[in-house]
Formats: sequence, C-alpha cells, structure tokens
Amino acid sequence: MADAKVFRMGGNQTLEDVAHALEDFLRTQKHLETEGVAQSETSYFIQARQTEGWKKFVGMDQAIQVRLSVYGGILTVDLGAGRWVDKLGAATLGYIIFSPLLLTAAIGAIGQQRLPQEIFDFVQRYTFLGKPLDINNFAPKAPEAPEEPASCCPSCGSPLPEGAKFCPGCGKPAARQRTCPVCGAAPSGEGARFCAECGAPLN
Repeated sequence: MADAKVFRMGGNQTLEDVAHALEDFLRTQKHLETEGVAQSETSYFIQARQTEGWKKFVGMDQAIQVRLSVYGGILTVDLGAGRWVDKLGAATLGYIIFSPLLLTAAIGAIGQQRLPQEIFDFVQRYTFLGKPLDINNFAPKAPEAPEEPASCCPSCGSPLPEGAKFCPGCGKPAARQRTCPVCGAAPSGEGARFCAECGAPLN
C-alpha cells in the first residue's frame, strides 16, 4: 500500500485550501474526528480517528496521520499513524512520531481499508480541478441510466427524426415492413399473426 504520493497544485490553491478540504472530507464523508495545524507555510499536519470506541482496542490511542508539504507548486501527501495528540498545536508537532509502518494496523482498527486510496483520490480531484469543491460531490453517486440510442434507418443507418415515416437519407420506410414469407403480401395490421391474403403464419 502506497504511503506517499505527489500532486501538482492547481489554480490559485493554497496549502491550507487543500488541508481544510481534506479535513472536511474526513469528517463529513468518513465520519472521523479530525484536528489539523499548520507546521509552517509549506507544511500542514492532520490527525484523524474514530469518534467512538477507538481506545477499546487494547489501549490504542492511535490516529491516522496526514502530512501535506508543498514546494514550488508540487504537493506531497504522506500517510502514517501515531498517537492521537490532544490540543494539537504547532509546538507539539516536534514531539509527534510520524510512522508509515503503523498505518496498516491503524487502518484495520477503524475498519476503513480503502481510506488511504480515498485520501489520495480526494486530493487528486481537488488539485486537478484547481478550485474549492463541494464536499458532497465526493459522496458515492447512483449509476446514471444509459441513454436511449437514437432511432436509425433500417436500410441505410441514417439518423431518423422523431416520428419520421420515411428516411430523409434514402427515402425508404423508416420501419422495416414485415411481409408474408409465402405470398409476399404486407400484413393487414400491427400484431397480425397470419397473412390476410393466403393465411400463412407470419412468424
């Protein structure tokens, strides 16, 4: 599992734009408690954990950690895990152990195995679009119904205007006519099962 990825910042985005949007995503879409702080003008640190039951895991008070760093318009996202720090501030960041090696265990503890990839996907979309996003756009969406194919001429394949009886491309009937396989006569009406001329089945 990758624990770091690099992205190019888009538009007039700042490091704090990306960090605040990611915190909102983790809170609203992944239902995690988050806290973040700017370490410097080029670095931002976020910690996230379950809001309930986290410390029931054999005294674990670990948190998922995200470290965002930007240099020359290039954003690096590092993922790790460590102890949750109450009252997180810039002064405490020097005492935080950032460990990518603990990430798998921490992800398993909160039961969100896809979280690292979802974090990377969010950052990729956010930076690619180059503007602030509606967080709700990242919620799972219902599949769209497939579009109905346009009606085409059965003879030449040209598109047919709605309600057309003849093809404007070749002049032939827009609907393929069924004929009697015995005498060649056209059926007497829609849904006819037998020929009106000779009585043969039209199947």
